[in-house]
Amino acid sequence: MGHGWYLESAGAFLSQTQVSRATTKGAAVLSGWVDACLEKDGVRIGALGGLFIFHDFRSIDTYEAEARLVMTERIKARPRGYSRQTVLLIQATPLVKMAMQVANVAMAVTGGKGMRMIHDLDAAKPFLRGLRAEPSPSWLKSVGSLR
Repeated sequence: MGHGWYLESAGAFLSQTQVSRATTKGAAVLSGWVDACLEKDGVRIGALGGLFIFHDFRSIDTYEAEARLVMTERIKARPRGYSRQTVLLIQATPLVKMAMQVANVAMAVTGGKGMRMIHDLDAAKPFLRGLRAEPSPSWLKSVGSLR
């Protein structure tokens, strides 16, 4: 279970998980949300220098091996430079850190700026400063749900 929001004015996608185990289905939905943002609002995102992505994965302490594979393959399939910055708010456990490092390597292959891993909400504040709440577009909901 989790939530995703797209802030069109900022070209920013934010997500928050609410489960302790990342599943293959969840990874596919989350990746689908990012892909939909790039597909539906690619011109604006390109003009902004790429999509800003913020994932709050603090609830996750384990994952299905296939979930990691789905995420990394989807990252590698995206266009070069699709992300202007990706920030992951995660638990500082060895298993979670390893999974995020694998995704970081995949992102580097796509010409992205890499992922910034942080471990507490205070460290997230500078990245989120200036973002304003706005309703997500209806097309984001059509991609799927993490419920």
